[in-house]
Amino acid sequence: MSTAKEIEDLLNESLDISYVEVRDLTSTHKNHTQKPAGQGHYKLTIAAKELEAMPLLERHRCIYRILDSLMNNKIHALSINFC
Repeated sequence: MSTAKEIEDLLNESLDISYVEVRDLTSTHKNHTQKPAGQGHYKLTIAAKELEAMPLLERHRCIYRILDSLMNNKIHALSINFC
C-alpha cells in the first residue's frame, strides 16, 4: 500500500471527511539531501466537519496526531490545506 493511501485511510478512520486528496510530491524533491531514506513529501487537501470548528493550529495538531504513526518513518514533509 502506498503511503498516500495509508494517509487517506488513517484520516478516513478518524474523521467524517467530505473531501480528501493526498498528493505524493516525493519525486519533486529527489535531490533533497536531508530527506531520510524511505520518507516522502506529501500535500494533503482535506475538508471534515470536525475540523471546521477548530482554530487553524488545532486543525494541524489533529491531523498530525492522526498521522503520528507515519511521521517518523514514512512522512518527511506534509503540507496541509483545508477547504
